[in-house]
Amino acid sequence: IVLLVMQMFFFIVFPVATPAHWRTLNPGKTASEKFLKFVQYFDDSSNCFPSMHVSVATLTACLAYATLGPWVFLFPLFIALSCMFTKQHYLIDLPAGALLGWLAYEIYCLII
Repeated sequence: IVLLVMQMFFFIVFPVATPAHWRTLNPGKTASEKFLKFVQYFDDSSNCFPSMHVSVATLTACLAYATLGPWVFLFPLFIALSCMFTKQHYLIDLPAGALLGWLAYEIYCLII
């Protein structure tokens, strides 16, 4: 909930959207391209900064670190790469999302 509130703050104060033409780069020929078009139909191109995909993945990795070790941070890295390859975010959105996920984790640790 802490992360969601922080995300909503940024989405309201810094409204950022990806360019519409980024989505037209996907020809929709292969099964994965068709699935991406399906997901993009429901996922608006707004609310890009910071990346909520990366912030949730980073928060999850921080929570799982004690159990799974440092390899768990590959999860937010792969999520960030997928955000770039699917044209869902600008590059700056990704480290900002990771920072926000880490900050939410730190706030969680203070509360607990």
